[in-house]
Formats: sequence, C-alpha cells, structure tokens
Amino acid sequence: MVCALSLGCLTACGGNNSGNEPQNDTATNQNDSTDADVPAADDGESQKDFVGDAYSDTGEGTFLLVNSSGTTENGNVIVVYADADTTLMQIGYETAGINGGSLSHIYIDGMLSTKEQLGDSQGSLDLSGDSLSTGTHKVEVVQYEGDNADGTVTMYKVASYDVKEK
Repeated sequence: MVCALSLGCLTACGGNNSGNEPQNDTATNQNDSTDADVPAADDGESQKDFVGDAYSDTGEGTFLLVNSSGTTENGNVIVVYADADTTLMQIGYETAGINGGSLSHIYIDGMLSTKEQLGDSQGSLDLSGDSLSTGTHKVEVVQYEGDNADGTVTMYKVASYDVKEK
C-alpha cells in the first residue's frame, strides 16, 4: 500500500512539479523585492537634512523662540501644550542683527522647516507631525556661504521647545 501511494505521489507530484516551480520563483522574487525595499525604508527614517551636533552659536545676531510661556533667551526652553488631536500649531520667533542679505535655513529636529530672509524680524513656525510629539525639540537657524546648503556654515543659532500633553 505504501508503494502504491508512493507511485501515486510520484505521478501526481511529477505532474504538478512544473506548476510549483513558477510559484517558487515568484515567492523568491517577492522575497528579493521585499529585501530590497527594507534598506530604503531604514535609510529614509534615519536621514536628516541637517545635523548640527558639531556646531555652537556662531555668526552675528540672535534667534529666539517666543510664546505665552516666555522666550528662549539665555538658553531657556519654552513649553508648548498639545494633545493627540492637535495636527498643527504655531510658535513665534524673533530675530535681531542677523544678516538679512543671506538666506536662513530653519530646521526642526534636523528636518528643513522653511527658508526665510531674516534680519530684525518676527515670524512663526508651523509645528506638525513629529515636531508636535511629546518631548524636547531643537530649532536650528543656519546660513551658508553662497546660500547653498552644501556650503560652509557662516551662522548657526539654536533654541529649544518642550511639548507637553494638555
């Protein structure tokens, strides 16, 4: 009986074997494309537009974040209250003595938020997504030689805000 089943299996398996090969190739191709997609997703999550860890305050002028909790003058950290339903919020900034002839790149947590022509000015920054997550966030203002982000940093200012749940 075992021999009969074995012969039946060989005949059945032999007939289906060519049908299984494309399925195996398809499964292999799916795995290959999945493996190729994984590193790209990891690279996108860890990539920042600017990493300012090596910089300290340099260049002319001041940059302060301002809201109802105060300012970031003298290294203070302002507090922003948000809840899970908050999708967009704004915080103010004030600048003085910054070179208005150069473009200022404003980064929040290393991601480009906006480019502005600053000098003695006031404005606001939009906070959304990760920049509204609970915790301390860093805002960096950078000017580059020739206004090119690949150029040498000529001005660097930093301020922080802390998001707390309402």
